[in-house]
Amino acid sequence: SFLRTIADFHPQKLLMGYPPLPKDADNETINNAKEAVTQQVEAIFDTLKELDLIYVNSVIDFNPIKKNFGGQRVRLPKETLSQRQANCLDGTLLYASLLEACSLNPAIVVISGHAFVAWESLLDSGEWNFLETTMIGYSSFEEACLKGEKTAKEHQEDEELWIGVLPLNEIRAKGIMPME
Repeated sequence: SFLRTIADFHPQKLLMGYPPLPKDADNETINNAKEAVTQQVEAIFDTLKELDLIYVNSVIDFNPIKKNFGGQRVRLPKETLSQRQANCLDGTLLYASLLEACSLNPAIVVISGHAFVAWESLLDSGEWNFLETTMIGYSSFEEACLKGEKTAKEHQEDEELWIGVLPLNEIRAKGIMPME
């Protein structure tokens, strides 16, 4: 039912996944296809903004085995939606789940101490677009994309900070499945 709400925010009121492209597609056709994908991603953003999803740094859960080792509590996507709050990983997991539900290829981008979302611009293109999910509550889609792109670019060349782009389909192929 949440996908229906997302579709209502799309200019043509639809979610189509990746548009089919002929093998000999020209630049205009390719750019139109990328725009069709971006409109779907923006519809998700606008829906979450309308829901009033905000960034909240979760209380740290401590590991009982290792003293002084902590991490953020991670909410399931349904918890994030019902509570209307997310830390960076919660928001990224929710957004990636919604992208996948729209038949798009999402990825979780992990850098030291932070996570954000990416999506493949065209099916099997290997070209990724990035979005900073912590900005949903207070910024525009364009601003959140610019911040995601900037963060990715700044960290990709630093091996200590860049953990990587983890496409959901590759994560699942390794046997890592959703908890719900």
